[in-house]
Amino acid sequence: MRKLLFAIVIFALFSLVACADSSSTPMDPVNPDNIFGTEDLAEDEVLTISVHADEIVFDSIEEMLHFVEISGIFRIEVVRVEILDERTEWHNPALVFQHEEALPYLSSYHDPALDDLENFKPYTFHRIQVLEVFKGEVEAGDILEVTQMGGQIDNVRLESTSFVPLSVGDDLVLFLTSPLWIPASPRGIIGSTQAAYRFPASGGELMALSADVALESVNPTNELTLTIGDLRQIADGTFGR
Repeated sequence: MRKLLFAIVIFALFSLVACADSSSTPMDPVNPDNIFGTEDLAEDEVLTISVHADEIVFDSIEEMLHFVEISGIFRIEVVRVEILDERTEWHNPALVFQHEEALPYLSSYHDPALDDLENFKPYTFHRIQVLEVFKGEVEAGDILEVTQMGGQIDNVRLESTSFVPLSVGDDLVLFLTSPLWIPASPRGIIGSTQAAYRFPASGGELMALSADVALESVNPTNELTLTIGDLRQIADGTFGR
């Protein structure tokens, strides 16, 4: 049962970034081994690759939180943040599971195929500054990184259906996750399209707003509702009780 749950969690949180030691897994920062076959493209041509990311669709905010918590291998953070900047790099997110520190959590899990260069894809990284913490062990003022599959490097562009558009200067509430065995690991967005909300403009801090104020989802098709009252309950540990 635990192995099945682990497989589901990895699938759903595929945007987690690899933080493996680069000395053990070298990576060419420019299109590794030209795996996308762009050598025949004209200088101004762009190869666009579309990826349909199958995601778990949650029925409630409570379900989304519990999904990560019961895994026992990922931390969860609910934070209000400001987006500081962004960059795009070649990355293989699966390498995070090859860390020696991961063994106590994952037993002997290892798939040699994860090391293949074909698993390196354009990933977008955003640096974020934490403004308020509703859940997790980070603190206001901390600088974190969020990573997602997708973005453009030179003439290779990867478009993913799970990509959450984040812009520098955005004031957002994000539901984030990362592996327990790497404290400084970049974060993934839980459920991607259901886990990013705009904090009310000129709203000040959480306690200055009415509990029934609903936050606007970054994804207009997201049917989950997150209110200021929900955030207060998440912060004091009473949400869903």
